[in-house]
Amino acid sequence: MFVSDLMTTPAVTVTARTSIKGAARLLRDRNVAAVPVLDDDGALVGIVSEIDLLRGTVVPDPTAHLLPVAPPEQDLPVTVAEVMSADVQVLFPHSDLYDAACRMRVSGVRSLPVVQDGKVVGIVSRADLLRVLAREDDEIAADVQARFGEEFGAHVPCQVRVQDGVVTLTAGPASGDLEAAMLLTERVPGVVRVRTELQV
Repeated sequence: MFVSDLMTTPAVTVTARTSIKGAARLLRDRNVAAVPVLDDDGALVGIVSEIDLLRGTVVPDPTAHLLPVAPPEQDLPVTVAEVMSADVQVLFPHSDLYDAACRMRVSGVRSLPVVQDGKVVGIVSRADLLRVLAREDDEIAADVQARFGEEFGAHVPCQVRVQDGVVTLTAGPASGDLEAAMLLTERVPGVVRVRTELQV
């Protein structure tokens, strides 16, 4: 399954000059964990997340501490440019969703921008991946059968059974379209694995 099958597009973005408060409101209102940061030409220059916006902007309450709290050593950040992460990992529309999940797990990031021809065309988050994983088996089966109908018309090459995201394709020994059916099935959101079995 490709990233383009799942990404949110168009991606919500900000510029480096966007205020911290403006970016915080955007993340809250759009219910997203991070947004790409673009320059004036629309090129990706960073990404800013919830934790980035909180860094250095939440000051201690002196009434909540027994001892006096020292004032911050530097001015509080005002713009996204002061808190964003400039080292951005990116995906491409035809990146494998498996690679996206692995990269998020290893790096700890919650969202990855999707770039094509140097421009941000979407974003994929952990929440997007979880939505795919949580799809019901009957939804997956209906999606597989719909794709078979589009590709093969009335001559569907196999029967479809889904359990916990694992799709079993059952075909007769004379079916010559089983490989194509497997490829179509693997592209369906929520499919964990595809198995085949032959009718006897």
